[in-house]
Amino acid sequence: NSIILDIGTNVGLYSLWLNNKFKNLNVHCFEPIPDLFKCASYNINKLKKNKNKFHLNNIGLSNKKEKIKINYFPNASGLSTTCGDINEKKNKLGSIVNKVIVNILTKKTEKVNINVNTIKNYIIENKLNNITLCKIDVECSELFIIEGFGEYINIVKYY
Repeated sequence: NSIILDIGTNVGLYSLWLNNKFKNLNVHCFEPIPDLFKCASYNINKLKKNKNKFHLNNIGLSNKKEKIKINYFPNASGLSTTCGDINEKKNKLGSIVNKVIVNILTKKTEKVNINVNTIKNYIIENKLNNITLCKIDVECSELFIIEGFGEYINIVKYY
């Protein structure tokens, strides 16, 4: 009966893995980019769910409730970010091959308007307590998400 937060669901691979390994989970998925949310929803809804429950949320998380823009890279969705641009990441890549590959994959960029809210608000609205695990896989917004827990930061057993 564990409660899991899958923050940055992308296409749902982590949730698929959880479903294959465990039973009786309550997984709350958060993916703000409409294309990725649609894909994650498709993947998760196709599961034989092993008594697991999945709650799909087409929102992002942050330290306040607002609308923001995200840089979405359709050919490299895992690099999508709310940060200014991808150039800082590219500069940190080790090899020239990695830089070239990332340059190719991130050529197509879309600015997508997304809604963000705090996880504190979500926890209160959904009456969650004793969260077992919080997985955060986002690009550049981790600190904002952590700030968004407020005093509820301690109800999560593992991050």
